[in-house]
Amino acid sequence: MLAWVLFGVLSAAPQSDVVFTTLGIDLWPDYDQPGVLVIYRANIAPGVALPAQVTFRIPAAAGPPTAVAERQTDGELVTLSFERRVEGDAAFIELTATRPVVQLEYYDPALERDGVQRSFTFTWPGDYEVGALSVSAQQP
Repeated sequence: MLAWVLFGVLSAAPQSDVVFTTLGIDLWPDYDQPGVLVIYRANIAPGVALPAQVTFRIPAAAGPPTAVAERQTDGELVTLSFERRVEGDAAFIELTATRPVVQLEYYDPALERDGVQRSFTFTWPGDYEVGALSVSAQQP
């Protein structure tokens, strides 16, 4: 049972001219391994020139992402290459988007357990301007 999902957004200056029209964040605790599977689905605004450099900030403790992809016009996700740079407790996942929809997935090990109770604090670092943000949490 998920006891608490705490969500925060850090206020930061946008790091580039990239703007997301929408950003969907899914949180799936204990999905198929310990921790929380975090999935970002970002839609790059139509006015942004492609290819575009996009950098996602995730917890360094998460290790490398399990998936970095972009959605093709037929709906298929195609894996993208990326660079991972660690600075302190943050990892920066740098990719080049050639399509307007990108997806990033990683496992955050910060899920706390107390018997059957689970708690997790998630923070979106706010590195990009986002038109509409949605967050959903799946019950384990």
